[in-house]
Amino acid sequence: MAIAGAGLLLILLFRIYVSVPFAEEEITDITLAQEKQLEMYSEMIKLLITLSTFLFGAIGAMFAHFYEAKQTPRPQMFLAFAGIALASASILCGYLSYERVVWMLDIKVFNLSEPHIAWASRLQFLLFLASAMIAAIFGYRATEEGAR
Repeated sequence: MAIAGAGLLLILLFRIYVSVPFAEEEITDITLAQEKQLEMYSEMIKLLITLSTFLFGAIGAMFAHFYEAKQTPRPQMFLAFAGIALASASILCGYLSYERVVWMLDIKVFNLSEPHIAWASRLQFLLFLASAMIAAIFGYRATEEGAR
């Protein structure tokens, strides 16, 4: 119940945030430099989605390998769940990054560093980084337990 309430609160806050007006110069066509910027931004988002998907699978594979026939310690289960949840959230933020860029181009503005656009890609990177650190901790602790 609390998770559903928190989810609804996040959706409401997101809706309020994206409805806040902002001022940007309207464009009729993007320049070559802007096109290159957009291409690099898109490649970064694709790379982070790919790496987050890899982490999602890697955590699952480590979990299956190290705890195949053993009782999984509770802290390890928490780390695995947290790592997978953060990797999933990073993938979701990648999708939202694409959505925000399409929205930006739809309203005929171009500024990839504008907060309405940039928050999703920055959050995607931070979630990926957190997931990678948790996966490393999970893997280290699993190998330590396996060595005992």
